[in-house]
Amino acid sequence: MSAMAEAVEQSEFILLGMSDTYKHSTNCQAEAEYAFKMKRRLIPLIMTKGYSPDGWLGFLIGSRIYIDFGRYDFEKACQLLLNEIHLQRKQALVATAARPVKTSIEDVPKPQLPPPPPPPPPKPIEKVSNSDAIIQKYSRRVVKRSYSTKSIEQWQDDDVLDFLADRKLYLMMPLCDGMNGLALLQLYKMCQLKVNDTYQLLNKELKESYKLTLLISVYTRFLSDCDSIITKKVNQTSIIPYRIPKYFPSDIIEIETEADPKVTLRMAQQHANNIPLFKQLMKKQNYYSKRYV
Repeated sequence: MSAMAEAVEQSEFILLGMSDTYKHSTNCQAEAEYAFKMKRRLIPLIMTKGYSPDGWLGFLIGSRIYIDFGRYDFEKACQLLLNEIHLQRKQALVATAARPVKTSIEDVPKPQLPPPPPPPPPKPIEKVSNSDAIIQKYSRRVVKRSYSTKSIEQWQDDDVLDFLADRKLYLMMPLCDGMNGLALLQLYKMCQLKVNDTYQLLNKELKESYKLTLLISVYTRFLSDCDSIITKKVNQTSIIPYRIPKYFPSDIIEIETEADPKVTLRMAQQHANNIPLFKQLMKKQNYYSKRYV
């Protein structure tokens, strides 16, 4: 069987000498079916006059042209066979690679199924703009609101970023990244002194470093939010404990406070009606400034 299978694999044409004996031979059937599976060129030959193939042999032959050796003399039949071989060689035939020789033709594997279709191409990755990337980076920040319990002078770098993220000032975050509270105060003072110049400076840095534009709305909200934090701090420290002795000189009033002298005078003006001798206090403004500055 191995030799028969190897002979089929190394052949281009297989001549099937059809007869009753051929049809009832198990080996001949196995050889013919194996040649059919290997897609070799099959040429059926009728060896017995008047023979008509049926059964598995008739199915295998199908509509193929066969050479009838029982009808023609041998030389003419051979010439017809050579013509058929020459004619079939002109037609393309898909070559089939030789398979490993099995112990028997019955063990020849069935033709493999066609390969599965290739997977669909991956979806194109959407390009993220610089602006979106900045917003995504800082908007995902988990905000810790511990900054609200500290004075702005005590803020660390993370407190500054938490403050800006809490107010959704994402475009200011890359500019203030690395600043502590004192640095933020200094930036705010620069904005107050030269609003337009500072905006141009910040906008230029944002464009050169991140290809972004600092929106006016973001800049003004930054100033407003910083102002609210600083004003809140001033209001919290503006409660001035004062003590007016029952008897005191007419030209000196002693005020004990840790507040800024200017804040002290501002509060004194607001509570002028409740503080005796306020006029004397205003006259001694320079005295207090020198004492507490």
